[in-house]
Amino acid sequence: MNELLRKSDVQKDFKSVRVKNLAPSNSIIAFIEAHFDPDTRFSVEDIEGALLKQLKASKDTGIVVKKPEEENIRITTYGLSAVPFFTTTTTTVASVTTPTTTTMSPTSAFTTLRPTTTRRPFTSRRTTTAAPATTTTPQAPTTTVSLKSKLINTHRPCDSQPCRHGGTCEEEDNDFTCICPAGRGGAVCEKVIKYFIPSFGGKSYLAFRTMRAYHTVRIAMEFRASEMTGILLYNGQKGKKDFLSLALVQGYVELRFNTGSGTASVISTVQVKRGRWHQLVVVRNRRNAMLSVDNEPSVEGQSPPGTDGLNLDTDLFIGGVLEDMIPDVKERTSVSTGLVGCIRMLDVNNFVYNLQENGDSVLYGSAVGECGNNPCLPNPCKNGASCQVKEAEAFHCKCVNGFSVSDKEGTFIPYFTGDSFLELKGLHLYGQDLRQKFSMTVVLLANDSKGMIFYNGQKTDGKGDFISLSLNDGILEFRYDLGKGPAVIRSKEKIKLNEWNTVNLERANRKGEISINGKDPIRGEAPNQHTDLNLKESLYVGGAPDFRKIARAAAIKDGFKGAIQKITLMGIQILKVDNASNSSDVSMYPYHPCSKDVCKNGGRCNPLLDSYECVCGHGFAGQHCQDTIFEKSAGDTEAIAFDGHTFIEYHNGVTKSEKALLVNKFELSIRTEATHGLILWSGKGVERSDYIALAIVDGRVQMTYDLGSKPVVLRSSVRVNTNRWIRIKASRALRDGSLQVGNEAAVTGSSPLAATQLDTDGALWLGGLEELSVARRLPKAYSTGFVGCVKDVIVDGVELHLVEDALNSPKILHCSAK
Repeated sequence: MNELLRKSDVQKDFKSVRVKNLAPSNSIIAFIEAHFDPDTRFSVEDIEGALLKQLKASKDTGIVVKKPEEENIRITTYGLSAVPFFTTTTTTVASVTTPTTTTMSPTSAFTTLRPTTTRRPFTSRRTTTAAPATTTTPQAPTTTVSLKSKLINTHRPCDSQPCRHGGTCEEEDNDFTCICPAGRGGAVCEKVIKYFIPSFGGKSYLAFRTMRAYHTVRIAMEFRASEMTGILLYNGQKGKKDFLSLALVQGYVELRFNTGSGTASVISTVQVKRGRWHQLVVVRNRRNAMLSVDNEPSVEGQSPPGTDGLNLDTDLFIGGVLEDMIPDVKERTSVSTGLVGCIRMLDVNNFVYNLQENGDSVLYGSAVGECGNNPCLPNPCKNGASCQVKEAEAFHCKCVNGFSVSDKEGTFIPYFTGDSFLELKGLHLYGQDLRQKFSMTVVLLANDSKGMIFYNGQKTDGKGDFISLSLNDGILEFRYDLGKGPAVIRSKEKIKLNEWNTVNLERANRKGEISINGKDPIRGEAPNQHTDLNLKESLYVGGAPDFRKIARAAAIKDGFKGAIQKITLMGIQILKVDNASNSSDVSMYPYHPCSKDVCKNGGRCNPLLDSYECVCGHGFAGQHCQDTIFEKSAGDTEAIAFDGHTFIEYHNGVTKSEKALLVNKFELSIRTEATHGLILWSGKGVERSDYIALAIVDGRVQMTYDLGSKPVVLRSSVRVNTNRWIRIKASRALRDGSLQVGNEAAVTGSSPLAATQLDTDGALWLGGLEELSVARRLPKAYSTGFVGCVKDVIVDGVELHLVEDALNSPKILHCSAK
């Protein structure tokens, strides 16, 4: 190529050329990177024409390659222009692809070639798209072909060779399909794809070395299927009778084998369930065989008398076979399609195959992707948001107008199968300095007594700092390593399976603790003197794509089976769709009320263990946001004036008193010019007691609550002392609080560990309190009465009538509601 271009009509701007990659397919494709002067005036067509001219002149010169497969030369511009075609009379030539005047750098694809057969790339998944410009498929060699005639007839979808990175193009009517090399996917193999549990699409397969099965063989496999007929495993003898196969036939696993004297058939009695994992075991000894699915009593069978040795010499296939083998395989097995589903384990004679991408057991394959449910089915997004599938089973919620990320909080409850994982942003990326201390809360429901709940590490080589929470025989293990060995803090009791549990974690320097469901914490500490936790990788929830990359000191080898309702870091909810970058086999947990659209009129469902609360949008109230709040006229609206000495008492449940509350919700409108003052209070009014309060501090609203351990203070940034009406929304659910003033984004926080219940005397006060002994621990503003106006008060979704519902009889003044 270098010599041809240096003698061509474009030689003055030509700089250099080199082979970037040899990609095996039905022909050997050489990816050529040609360098030209950046200021060249030659077009793509000029370069193509010049090269073709040189090829014609050099047609008697052999172009020697190591592995010639075809006898033609093709030129492509990756769909940028019409593609000329030329064949030579040489006996050893290869397909050659030339790039355009800009440098093209195809990435090398992992390919392991199958010996003594047509060479095919190891491919990952099939994708179909509308076809761009075209070239013809390989033809028999001829002497010369008119350039003009070929340009006129270039109308076939694969003619432009649209598949990149060694992908093979297959025509389907007026479209094309790219069969991509391992590690590649997308319409033209442009995307990087990784898989760890292979999935098969009916025309897929993975190939391995011939299994040893002359007299005896034992096979174990774990699989799941979306279609009830398909090939699971096949190994045969070229041109002869011997073979062994496993296939799904109308929902039942069938073993067939022939040792040369006739075919034996053994059919399981267990019906395979669509989408469920199943395990099969086959044991064959000469002419006798046993098959068991999901530990059923073995079903036995025997081949006809005669020879008893199994002679196999083809490669071992799982999930399907090569296209040119299908007629023979169908004749022997009655099945002509591959598996539509996944295979996560293959064990032959106690050798467990590595099925992962680039696994050392795999010889080659085709159209293999990552196993996993479609993350958008069922749709995890609420409030009308659409779910968009991203690469490698990732997903993203695209909100409709009027909703934001915060509108979706509390509605995402992922379910994990034991083979799932959810990848989130690393804990160090949420704006908090976690090196010295942190607090976390996890709300989970476990179906199994083992598995990884979450893990975040510093490295991917099995070493380094990390933090993890996992289940081991029902015991929760909180582990972290600061560089000199792990702290291992275990719960005293096993958690209850199939029930929601709240787990609180805290760490300060070397010391850490775990508390379950509000019980006394269990404490521990990391060894030696290191105190900093350094994290760099992603946070993995429910499992990991490759457990070998997890720090060995975390002692994690299994995924979590169950649902996770919440993960908070320093009071911030991080288990959110928008924080996810990747997932596999994750779906929405279907058995929680929040999965069933219980909140009406755009209300947001906030899960509270096995219960919930509805956070209603403006203009709606009630337990399920079912009630419409009509705006009152100025004459009808109650607007109460407070002068700094007016304190009005109500039931904290409007019509009744509640002594213990898991949830508080307040909405009210205020108008004031004051810079300080207590607006609302509910608690016991004694020193060191629980309370929740709203106050104005320095002209801004502040929400404070204390459940018995430490006060939480949420501060709004909106100035309210403007003598204009402004709406305040404040809520608390267990330890988590939220404050929204006007149209600002909600401010959130969480109380540390311990209690989740607010203990009160049953009273709710507006305007302040006569004596507030607890206020000595609060800013001075809390001991100052409120001066201003209040209207439209809603408590836990119920409207509070400011005059009628009052329990005491202070002098009540009115002010304008306008």
